[in-house]
Amino acid sequence: MLIFLSFLNIINSFKKINIKYIISNINRDNFFYLNLFILILYFLIASSPETSADSLDYHSGSALNILRFNHYIIENYWFTSAQSGSGESLIALGFSMQAEQFGSLIQFSSLLSIFGIIRKISDKHFFLGSKNLLSLIILTCPVLLFLVSGNKPQLFFSSLLLISLAMVYIENKKQNLLFIYTIINILIFVSITGKFSFNLSGFLIWLLATYKIIDKKNFVKLFSITLCLFFIFLFPLALWKYNELGGNLITYFFSPFPIHLPGYDYFLKHVRSPAGLSFGFPYFFFIASSLSTITETLGFSSIIILILFLNLKVGRKEIIELTILITLFIIISNIYASPSARYYLDVILWSALGVKFLKNDFNYIFLRIFSYFQISIIICALLFASYNFFPGSLAWKNYENVKNKYAFQYSGINWVNKNIPDGSSVIIFARPISIYKEFAISGIYLGFTNYNESIYYQKKIKRYNPQFYVTFGDAPRFEHLKGCITSLYKKKENVGYHATRNPFKKGSSYNAYIYNFDSSKLPDCNKNF
Repeated sequence: MLIFLSFLNIINSFKKINIKYIISNINRDNFFYLNLFILILYFLIASSPETSADSLDYHSGSALNILRFNHYIIENYWFTSAQSGSGESLIALGFSMQAEQFGSLIQFSSLLSIFGIIRKISDKHFFLGSKNLLSLIILTCPVLLFLVSGNKPQLFFSSLLLISLAMVYIENKKQNLLFIYTIINILIFVSITGKFSFNLSGFLIWLLATYKIIDKKNFVKLFSITLCLFFIFLFPLALWKYNELGGNLITYFFSPFPIHLPGYDYFLKHVRSPAGLSFGFPYFFFIASSLSTITETLGFSSIIILILFLNLKVGRKEIIELTILITLFIIISNIYASPSARYYLDVILWSALGVKFLKNDFNYIFLRIFSYFQISIIICALLFASYNFFPGSLAWKNYENVKNKYAFQYSGINWVNKNIPDGSSVIIFARPISIYKEFAISGIYLGFTNYNESIYYQKKIKRYNPQFYVTFGDAPRFEHLKGCITSLYKKKENVGYHATRNPFKKGSSYNAYIYNFDSSKLPDCNKNF
């Protein structure tokens, strides 16, 4: 539906376009064609093989397990999978048809939806002297390269929230208030079930929608709608986690992690850590600490937020409302959320929506120069990514080449697949376990627990009767399982490089180790060691 509605807008823009029109307007504002060119490049990288660590870990892993077990399983020892949501069900739909790229194509369709909304805004409003520059600045936001090229289900839910916020400002809606309010609530709740980080943005949009619509006559109806949809969407999710993981039912409305379980408090701190960023808030919005972190910033697109704030003096109610919404989001998320630029993409989209209510055209030369610089850099990055990644979807040999060069630890897991007998149960102390040919036990918990805490999870994995233990690195890491290791089964030195999609972020080579594992000694492997 997102793809269809987005293309309606694009097709409508093409109605007046022909060769004569293009030639006669060649020296005018033809950024529209550049928008389409960038969208084509995004389509190519979205159609390319999955390579990121998150995608190959819990996004793809959770989706594949849905198909393996015919239901959505949750394993408490697999710490990273606690971040999964309903979005992984869509990825599973793709895997059921052997379409690895289906998840990233959903992100592309979401980008089309966002583009359609921005185009609608730009039809009647100039931004920096152009009707099409606003959508260009949004499309060339550096963090989009990271999001569109993977199956991480963020853009899909960001687009739903942008649609819900746009619906708040639909004109002439007095006769359909309850219907619009219901749709807004559904979009918000669906987004929250998809990814927990949308709790804050969804709640803020719900507050704004309620504030704009509520009065003495519909007070009870509005809260009845919200309450009913809450019990349809959010309550079953929290109840399911409570039944699977225990703890306190209420905590699952405020945290994606079962923080009552051993090691999760440490893991939560890890998730909220700066993750190697050299600059803190707010500099990571637009400053990259190195070439390898460009796609982890919002770049020049952040200027849209500033322009919205500078227009507060106009005093228009809609601009004040959106500014308050954005300010609350930035303050609260900076306190509680991970300091990663991608979590602030929503405020860029909300600010772009605010352009609809600007009266002044900010046609400043220095702003245009900065925007042209970002557009040029991102187009070069998209061309590089398309050229290097997209061929991997055309032939198996190309696929293997792309995976080995750019997919995180693909070479190591691929070697393991060839050297472990089919049907074997294995513990893999590495992130991209979805690459393993069958169901694998994640050893991620080993990095976030002490020995006594690890025993809790080793009781859980004992039921799988693991026969092998796999680890990567310069030297093998056994952590709390050393007493269960019996002998070295196979070893491969320099099995590959710590590959990433970023050409400036290539890591060193690493070794792969497969050990025979005695599961009868679980859970207390080191008791008599």
